[in-house]
Amino acid sequence: MNQKIISRIIFSEFNDIKGPDPVAFFPAELGQILLDKVSDITINYFMNETEPQESLYLVPFPVVHKKGLVRSIIWPETKKRGGNALASLTVVFDENNDSIFYKYLKDLEEPLDNAAKKIIELRTNNGNVKDIQEVLEDLHSDVVNILGYLSKIELQSTGPSDEFPESNFQSGGKCDYNFKIIVIGDPSVGKTSTVLRFSDNAFRRSYLPTTGVNISQKFIQHQAKVVQLTLWDLAGQAKYQQFRHLFYQGAHGAILVYDLTDRQSFENIPKWHADLINNAGNESNKIRVILCGNKKDLVGQRSVPTEDGLELARALHVDFFETSALSGENIEQAFFQLIETLVADIPGNPCE
Repeated sequence: MNQKIISRIIFSEFNDIKGPDPVAFFPAELGQILLDKVSDITINYFMNETEPQESLYLVPFPVVHKKGLVRSIIWPETKKRGGNALASLTVVFDENNDSIFYKYLKDLEEPLDNAAKKIIELRTNNGNVKDIQEVLEDLHSDVVNILGYLSKIELQSTGPSDEFPESNFQSGGKCDYNFKIIVIGDPSVGKTSTVLRFSDNAFRRSYLPTTGVNISQKFIQHQAKVVQLTLWDLAGQAKYQQFRHLFYQGAHGAILVYDLTDRQSFENIPKWHADLINNAGNESNKIRVILCGNKKDLVGQRSVPTEDGLELARALHVDFFETSALSGENIEQAFFQLIETLVADIPGNPCE
């Protein structure tokens, strides 16, 4: 695992006079803009909390094109406003590595929790900044080692898998089908989370930041045939519109995703579908499409009824699933339905 995946760790505190303050960081030479942005955003993120959050958070820092894995730290401090000291511990990484941290979030909880406990102990016993920096250095080493271990396990799989035969293919096995699938929809509807939940293949993704494309591969077993899927997760922001149609070309299938808690993302689906058909579909290659209403787990926040999704799917002549990338509900079913259609409709397209 390349240590550049995580190159910065920042401990910030809320100072009653200065406000968010980057107290300690590793390595010692970090730009002030990065320090200020990470401190401002993470401290304000937890400003109204009175108890430390049990979960880690993935927080974007768009101005500096970074993201962070953040642990809130709160402990009793009578001299502080409100009677509590508020701090944040942030592992900073490049935006293109978000899938790695998304996938191994749970594996990284323990080292961040341990580091937070050590920092609280130091702060309550008047420990100095140098001591905190040593904790951050140890945390950096722990995270690098954990990701390196997980990467080694993933990339050096031992023995073939009947359901997910990556090792078969990598060792020279036959691939019977090769399909390109694109995943599109508005920003923040859960496209990347949906792909990650299905592919479970974060370390083998490539990222093209200038054009907003995440590309990953998945090999599956289907009716005694090996199917290679190349998954193109296309950014939904308007600034990528001029490039997006280029990536539609050659696609065999598509997953259209909207957010069940965001009515506007649902109402934009016909535009996405029309854009897809106009740029990818033709008489000789009719693209196959699945419609997914994501974030089914957010029951109390739903704004798009199931009936509306079904009606839209009928109008577009596509299959429909309501999914949760968080729980995994219906994710595999949606992809396998698309694969079933592709295998049935398209002659063998062997891997090269």
